[in-house]
Amino acid sequence: MNRKTKNILIILLFLAVIGMAIGYAANSANPTDVTFEFQHNIIK
Repeated sequence: MNRKTKNILIILLFLAVIGMAIGYAANSANPTDVTFEFQHNIIK
């Protein structure tokens, strides 16, 4: 497996972990509050 393929797999795994973390936060809290907080942090 060449380095480019390996890097792509690592990035996909990283994104999957972030997605799961966001999904967990959205489920444990009010999703609209999480989305607002998320956007507020990005804008700031």
